[in-house]
Amino acid sequence: MNQKIEISFIVFMVLIVIIGILFFAKINSQVNDERDSKGCLTSAGYSWNDNINACIKEGELDETQREAARIATNYVGFEEGISVTDVIKQDCYGCFEIKFSNADSEFKTVLLKNWKVSE
Repeated sequence: MNQKIEISFIVFMVLIVIIGILFFAKINSQVNDERDSKGCLTSAGYSWNDNINACIKEGELDETQREAARIATNYVGFEEGISVTDVIKQDCYGCFEIKFSNADSEFKTVLLKNWKVSE
């Protein structure tokens, strides 16, 4: 009797694990599929910005950060799904660290000093 209960419990737990894996795989595929025509991940709040020429989260960047992102994007060039993920102000005039990701989850960083790309 105890052996039947143990086997039933194990089967039940395996089914729960399988259902969980399938559920999370479905959620992941839905998130990855929610991109607009420019490749922006709309499900994460990104939308295309013509001035910056990249996907951004509207309302998260002030005017100086937008200008830094525009300069950095011009340097990086257009790539479908390129998103500005962070624009960090540094301690000097016109100094920023701009972080990008693309549709393939590859990351790039561009540094600006005095509003110019620093290599």
